[in-house]
Amino acid sequence: MIEIIGGTISALIAYSLNGLVLKWKGRKSIVFLVPFLEEISKDLITFFLKGNFIGTHLIFGIIEALYDWIYTKNRKAAWLAAIISVLSHSFFGICTYFLYLWTEQILFAIVIIGIIHSLWNYFITR
Repeated sequence: MIEIIGGTISALIAYSLNGLVLKWKGRKSIVFLVPFLEEISKDLITFFLKGNFIGTHLIFGIIEALYDWIYTKNRKAAWLAAIISVLSHSFFGICTYFLYLWTEQILFAIVIIGIIHSLWNYFITR
């Protein structure tokens, strides 16, 4: 239940902030700012609620997948975007979980996964 709450709150925060950042800095924010905003919101909420990183990331990915499905006009692209959202955010959650277990440093995990997420966004938007 904590993961559903954390993933949902995080998605609402990210959606709001991402919209502002996109208006402020344009498309390059998808690579340089959005990943860090998303990782900070997902992981700090999970950390403070003592939830499961993988579960929170999965819920976030499902919510992003629904958004992709609804707002992507091309149905074939919508399916692909939705599947990639769930898989990629689940992967980020697994990585966050293991980095946090290994280091016991949530900020370190957020920075490293933020960088990985940035690289992912760079390659996926090319």
